Amino acid sequence: MKRRRRTRAEKQRRIVPQISPIKADEPLISDVPLIKKDLLKTLIISIFLTVLLIGIYIYLG
Repeated sequence: MKRRRRTRAEKQRRIVPQISPIKADEPLISDVPLIKKDLLKTLIISIFLTVLLIGIYIYLG
């Protein structure tokens, strides 16, 4: 069974994004304090895990 090939027009029609007129309820700028708080938590956890891994490496080495 042979597959049907798509024409160039069909490929271009599929690529065109559909623009949605729906607006957001709140502006994204209102989430900045929450994002900063989450990033700070992530940074603290990353530093803690890095120090822990270095400590294990030194202890075993």
